[in-house]
Amino acid sequence: MMNELPKYVVSNSAYTPTWENSHVLTGDLRVEIAKLKEQHDRDIALFAGARVAQSFMELGLLDAYKLVVNPIILGSGTPLFKAGVRSIPLQLEGTRTFQSGALVLSYMPAGRSEI
Repeated sequence: MMNELPKYVVSNSAYTPTWENSHVLTGDLRVEIAKLKEQHDRDIALFAGARVAQSFMELGLLDAYKLVVNPIILGSGTPLFKAGVRSIPLQLEGTRTFQSGALVLSYMPAGRSEI
């Protein structure tokens, strides 16, 4: 199934994707994401590192937040919420617990509904 789904890589440098049905997004993220939303009638999921996620948050490109909490403390790495990120009030819409102890917390920006 993953090979059939379109995948998009955000990159500021030359990058040639090797995974089937992969595409590179360059330039203005607002414009690129707006095009994707017009082209697709289903949700777009962002699986990203902290820096890309921060860029999407700062640009207001996220309609919903699904945060996965894993039962491990790493003690290092890039924080998801860096100092200076604007405050975004969220409403909890749901939770899901996995047998591993991982949690998925589903949030919507305050004032919106339905994930």
